[in-house]
Amino acid sequence: MRKCDIEKADLNRDKVAIQEVLSSSFNDFNPDRFDWMYLNNPCGQAHTFVARLSDSREIVGCVSIFPRRMVVSGRKYLAGITGDFAVNKNIRGFLGFQLQQRAIEYAKENFDFIYSIPNPQSELIMERVGYVKVDDISRIANILWADKKLKKVINPLLARIIAPLINIYLQHNPKSKKTILKADLSEEAISFFDERFDNFWNEVLSQSKLIGVRDAKYLNWKFCSSPYCKHHIFALTHKQTSELKGFIVYHLKEYRCVIDDLQFSSWRDIHILLMGRFLWHLRQRKKVNVVSMFTTNTNLSRELGKTLGFIERDTEDKLMLYLPPKSAGLSECLHDPKSWNIFKADWDI
Repeated sequence: MRKCDIEKADLNRDKVAIQEVLSSSFNDFNPDRFDWMYLNNPCGQAHTFVARLSDSREIVGCVSIFPRRMVVSGRKYLAGITGDFAVNKNIRGFLGFQLQQRAIEYAKENFDFIYSIPNPQSELIMERVGYVKVDDISRIANILWADKKLKKVINPLLARIIAPLINIYLQHNPKSKKTILKADLSEEAISFFDERFDNFWNEVLSQSKLIGVRDAKYLNWKFCSSPYCKHHIFALTHKQTSELKGFIVYHLKEYRCVIDDLQFSSWRDIHILLMGRFLWHLRQRKKVNVVSMFTTNTNLSRELGKTLGFIERDTEDKLMLYLPPKSAGLSECLHDPKSWNIFKADWDI
């Protein structure tokens, strides 16, 4: 294996070279991601480590830590999300381990803790450098209409015959019944995160043991300026005061709807109302066949979602944590899967 040097990148100088490594490793790489995620993150710029060939100085691998402000038991901490881990195919060996090890050494001094949702190929390397599994990341799904799904798994002609029968069952399933909105609440489709989300953040914060900051500034950056897709916001508000009671951030992809974030006030019935009304509106449109959500196995929204017809689909990814010795006092909370209120808003994409 050719000798490489591991060093901290200069994001401005090394931007193009890092993008080339990432584009060769990830088929869905978006070049606009760099400015958005690396330079404009309101929690701070990315800390990227690169592997350079000692002779030519060509960058052949990289890994980044993206800052994420978190609140644990009411106190603020600076966490990091490890992501964009890539090594050129023709130069691998121990290079991936060396990159992750260097990132860990840096994190010990500059972050209170770091976490990641790695792909299966990266998982073993991350275990070797000291990460431990906290929980599985699962996808749960709710099938609203059967047409598109059936056409993918059986003969299209047969699907046209069977789908209407299954659709009747789906619409009359007790878990699919229309949720009646309370008289003092309204529904809103919101185009951006306004000052109400700052006030709502303070309410959500008080009921969460471990959560990433979700003020308006962060949410507007994460979702409204994302280069990947257009995000939509569905919210329940108080009819008289317009005060937020809960919101769902989602995006549409073909016939699917993916929930990217979901937060609600402390009342359990608000969650059921929020999700129930959201699903009902999607059913009326008839263009969305499946609604899915990715979260940890112990997330409350996952459990409550089952009461509305969500079912578990698959488990591939894991939430993994590295806790530096200086943060040992956080161990009990951070290693408890039930502490984490985590959605895609807390991932590196």
